[in-house]
Amino acid sequence: MAGRGEGVEPSAEVVEGCEALLCALFCPRRHHVTQAKDLRWHLFKQLKPVQGVDKLPPTHGAWLQHIRRAYVQASIWSQDIVLDPVIPNSLELGWQQQDGRLLPVLSKEAPAPHAVLQLTRCRCAATERTCSGRCSCRQHNLVCTELCHCAGDEDRCQNTQPTGIGEDEEEE
Repeated sequence: MAGRGEGVEPSAEVVEGCEALLCALFCPRRHHVTQAKDLRWHLFKQLKPVQGVDKLPPTHGAWLQHIRRAYVQASIWSQDIVLDPVIPNSLELGWQQQDGRLLPVLSKEAPAPHAVLQLTRCRCAATERTCSGRCSCRQHNLVCTELCHCAGDEDRCQNTQPTGIGEDEEEE
């Protein structure tokens, strides 16, 4: 019965259902995504340069903490007519105590992998088989990635493999 809010933690079934709800709310119509990390990555790739990451849905870690806080509240409300209710420990379920006050734990995971910060994003006009000469990735000796207009797709772009520049220097 832990799936119905009667355990110490929300069950995996509850967490998966909440994550599916998040994806259903934010996912574009033609895509079927069921995990928050996949949804966030997909939407991140679609961001325009003037948009900030605040337009993205929460990370899996942030969503999990929100589910845990909601679980505490639902557990309390479900016992509204119980004489001696069992109150879950908020400090174990998405809350932290600081200066005598309860504050939400926003996430225990990083908002993005460190590698994402290293990615380059170009808006070159990829033709049928290759990126144009205006490709900033190619100009900087970088391969195109999923963030580029060509999506780093080997079928659409020939700039997906390292060029090998500097390899001779390493061998010497």
